[in-house]
Amino acid sequence: MNAYFRIMIFMGLTRLPALSDYWRRDPLFHCSIIANCLSRDRFHEIHRYLHFVDNTTITTPTDRLYKVCQFLTMIGERFKVVNHPHCECAIDEAMVPYKGRSSLKQYMPQKPIKRGFKFKVYTGKETSSTEKGLGFRVVINLTATIQHHNHHVYCDNVFSSFQLFSDLLSVGIYACGTLRSN
Repeated sequence: MNAYFRIMIFMGLTRLPALSDYWRRDPLFHCSIIANCLSRDRFHEIHRYLHFVDNTTITTPTDRLYKVCQFLTMIGERFKVVNHPHCECAIDEAMVPYKGRSSLKQYMPQKPIKRGFKFKVYTGKETSSTEKGLGFRVVINLTATIQHHNHHVYCDNVFSSFQLFSDLLSVGIYACGTLRSN
């Protein structure tokens, strides 16, 4: 499984036109790192049958990401341990292009990537006060591990607010961002 996940990360960083190209013998496409790590057939077998949740234990899924939620939580916790961010950090949304069918897909005509999965991970309704807004909470949660280290955070108008920048400054984080006119 370790080899499978290493290959998936490598494929995310090194794009080839087709999945099978990573195992081709053609010198233009051949990736010896992948071919020596795991055979194509074994990779496809793992990829086809990989599950992160037991389908027999699910009664009625309320979360659309229920099949990968535990895995995402585990990965998120691990990333927090190994991540040592640079002094200057940017916080922004991300759109992963996708043209297939999915209830999670979004259409944003004004963006360079018009159709795909928008990554702003929602982890459920919080019981705390919502008066400062979702963007405020996202930035505060993402910057929780870099407080009092004189980091600089940059964000766009989705996240920027005077209240946010004041709160960040009070915990030793400098912030800069664009604002919407009232």
